[in-house]
Amino acid sequence: MTQTGKELLSKVRQRFKVDFPIEAAETLERVHKSLSDSMVVTQNDATHQVLGDYSDWWDSQSTTRGPKLLAVSEDYHVEELYVCISKMYELNASLTLGEKRTAEFKLFQELEIRGNKMEEKSMEPELLVGPESKFLELIGKVMVELYPSMETLHLFVLDGSGKNLHVGVAETFIRLVWPNIIVDKTRAFGIMDTLLKTLQNTDCDEVKALERKAKNLSEANSWKSCLRDKIYHKADPIRMIFNDSVSDPPLSKIEGRPIKPLYIYEFKNKNGILESFECIKDFPEISCFDFCRLTSIRQNGGTELTPWMAPKGLVPRPQINGESAPNGFAASRGAGHVHVRTAIGSPGDTKLKGPRHTIEERTTMAERLFVEGSLKDFVEKMKSALGEDTGVFQTNESEKKVVWTHHKSGTKVEFREANRKVSVTGKDGSVRQIIAVAEKFLDAVPEGYTGAETSSRAFTRSGYAGSKAPTKGILETAASLAGRRTHASSVAVLSQANKPKTVSGPNGTKKVPYKRKVVEDFEEEGDESELGLLKGQVVTVTEDPDAKEGDLDRWVYGSNESSGKEGWFPLGYTRDLD
Repeated sequence: MTQTGKELLSKVRQRFKVDFPIEAAETLERVHKSLSDSMVVTQNDATHQVLGDYSDWWDSQSTTRGPKLLAVSEDYHVEELYVCISKMYELNASLTLGEKRTAEFKLFQELEIRGNKMEEKSMEPELLVGPESKFLELIGKVMVELYPSMETLHLFVLDGSGKNLHVGVAETFIRLVWPNIIVDKTRAFGIMDTLLKTLQNTDCDEVKALERKAKNLSEANSWKSCLRDKIYHKADPIRMIFNDSVSDPPLSKIEGRPIKPLYIYEFKNKNGILESFECIKDFPEISCFDFCRLTSIRQNGGTELTPWMAPKGLVPRPQINGESAPNGFAASRGAGHVHVRTAIGSPGDTKLKGPRHTIEERTTMAERLFVEGSLKDFVEKMKSALGEDTGVFQTNESEKKVVWTHHKSGTKVEFREANRKVSVTGKDGSVRQIIAVAEKFLDAVPEGYTGAETSSRAFTRSGYAGSKAPTKGILETAASLAGRRTHASSVAVLSQANKPKTVSGPNGTKKVPYKRKVVEDFEEEGDESELGLLKGQVVTVTEDPDAKEGDLDRWVYGSNESSGKEGWFPLGYTRDLD
């Protein structure tokens, strides 16, 4: 049952013990609907997650166990999420959301210094990241050395300090976000290790004094323990700006210390040497929405990494099951001889405990449009195309939607009358079969189409494999629509030159033909128009009809230099050859 704004207002007042104004009811209703509609069940579909699986006021599934996941990927969904976060922060009722780190992400670092339990105090953030801080200046010097080709580096300093209820002490929590530097996990570890080595070996008296001060607060504090590298090697969601933290179980309470902006810095770089840095303390022109957008770390699959100068003598971290080991990993423990037991047994087992090759088919989703007709009309079309007894229909008249579930595969087909969208979710093969059968009464979703309301589903990076390669008709339809929504930044310090690179040239498009290197296998699904790719191969793009969008999540046509074949393939599975 959909809750009214009045009911939500009562719930929020009780939760936060604050007398919110009656005008907040409309905002609460909007936030409730937006977040509830975005909830999904599987990790593969999720882009965001409720921290600590906290049962927040908007969560209609608060009685269910397990992770509370959201799928928020399309531009208009992401913008709506930022609006919800901003409005709730302004109401002093912060949400508790984190974003799942993507393969490529904006560089960020976190510093956590535990306070003194007896005196209930922690280190002042100003000492670490204030305009006069030698600690921050040292970090700036390292960063310009690693990125000598960037004339200007921008840094957003965020503060989430407060009492950590799990350990019962105050702590200083600082996050540094470099919005114009894109990295992957391996490079982030390399930067972290370089920073740590520099801090440990510095001859700067002020920086040494800071570490002594931190250790006086708690013996647990050292640069090695305070620089939190688990943000890279764990899959935990990354708390977003203006969101509150949640203490660990069994307490599981909000801690009343949402992350908020503290400073913005601009570092001037001259041939890898820090020339100067300027602090911006006041930023009235930057809205909460803009801060959400600029400090969000997620990137589209295949986003190019910012070129860097790898430090000399950098030793890659040892690998454990394909993952970089955390700080302090002891190589002498014989990591290379650890046998990992799987569902089919250990590597040395003489008898396998299951099938030799078990490949789980991917779950995916495809969208189409049912342009004309009611819910009843849609049901009749589905029965005619798929048969009377192949699945079960559930109609929700109040929400104007109908869901059909296939008896055997569990594949779901959902039609929402408000935006005319049909979402087919399930295993790859089943989704393709249903789309093929229903194609006669469904139309493709044109690029840029939003409908009367936003969809609650999300396309994952692998979602390309669950949709068809474009046809000429679809491309012509897409070309006739207006471009993708954009939101102009009010932040003057972030110049166009320092934005993450897309596949574009001087005039906004990259001229065909151009070459790309395959970074992830793509298997064509029995469609002669698609081109199979294997990691490491080189492809030549000969047709790029949506290049003006500058979006890596698009289909292009080209040839595979290894196989000699031609066809459509998703650009996100490749990277620039340069």
